Amino acid sequence: MRITDATALSGFARKTAESASDFASVVHNLIMDVRDSYRPELHYMRGPGPKWRAKHQPLAKIRF
Repeated sequence: MRITDATALSGFARKTAESASDFASVVHNLIMDVRDSYRPELHYMRGPGPKWRAKHQPLAKIRF
């Protein structure tokens, strides 16, 4: 009778630990979603670079 009780208690403890782990995982994912620090405006290009300017700039006026 004691062995059966210990096995049942062990199964209950295992299920409780799994449930707590699942709950903790859900809470962690929610916190990470709310606290997401990705800000796309920091990753956008600031504008055309020197090669683009050289290619698209009108020809310089030649002075004599």
